[in-house]
Amino acid sequence: MHSSIAVPGKDIVFTDFEGEGMIVDLNTKQYFKLNESAALIWRNLERAKSIDEIVAELQSQYEVTREHATSSIQRLLEKLAANNLVQTN
Repeated sequence: MHSSIAVPGKDIVFTDFEGEGMIVDLNTKQYFKLNESAALIWRNLERAKSIDEIVAELQSQYEVTREHATSSIQRLLEKLAANNLVQTN
């Protein structure tokens, strides 16, 4: 099994909200809304899933190509990291 690609920050709280997700940074008091697919990625990050496992789940749930799923994960991780919401390995 591949290692996790990122882990949520210790002061970050996630909650499901009407099929989507809400992240709150307890340090800055900022909140971020995640769409359905981004919430799925976040839940998998919380479970320390590998990129391959997350890609497979995105492909299963949304019938997208491996390349599209990988690109979506990468873009989200870049945004999360830019806001200090995850720590990348």
